Amino acid sequence: MKNVQVTHLDDLNEDVLRVIMNLAVHSMEHNLHEHILQSPQTAIRLSHVSRRFRLLALSSSTLWTNIHGSMLPEAILAFLERSRDADLCLSFVLDNRHVEILTDGNTAED
Repeated sequence: MKNVQVTHLDDLNEDVLRVIMNLAVHSMEHNLHEHILQSPQTAIRLSHVSRRFRLLALSSSTLWTNIHGSMLPEAILAFLERSRDADLCLSFVLDNRHVEILTDGNTAED
């Protein structure tokens, strides 16, 4: 049997953890609409893991860039504040169509 070295989360540096967090929030395992709905919840869950994760998540503006119209106004304001100057992805349902607006001016519909 090979020797396997296990690394504890506490041993990972902040850059590696940021990459992992970004992958967790922005990976698209589902369709675009489901991804937009799940992304904010994933960012919030990551910020509740531990004090270290919270500080790291709150300092990572790209975790907070997916905002959808069904979020509470307080949550939208918090995401806008936390995303700082990062590009946003705003998602709304209009007339039973999902419309996504990116801050770079592009629009996509499902």
